[in-house]
Amino acid sequence: MVFVTVTATATPASAHGGGPTTLPLPLGQILYGAFFVLVISFLLLRTSWPTPRLAHAAIGHPVGTAIERIVAVLAVVVRALGLASIHRSSSWAGVVVT
Repeated sequence: MVFVTVTATATPASAHGGGPTTLPLPLGQILYGAFFVLVISFLLLRTSWPTPRLAHAAIGHPVGTAIERIVAVLAVVVRALGLASIHRSSSWAGVVVT
């Protein structure tokens, strides 16, 4: 019952923290930690996977020109939809903020 009450009355802002300014660590320590995690992960990947194992997957068959045209048209449509959604969300945010 308490869970239902809390989730029903929670606002979206109360479900998240206050952003990067409320973290218990300074930004410099977070950036150093992220850098070292990235470097260590690439070193581990280099030592555990020294030879390419997916090279045979790069060998493929050519597709027809009709499929290439369909993919090109779909790429343009997806890009246009993406730009339209960005424009719509930014204009909506401007209306809500002002």
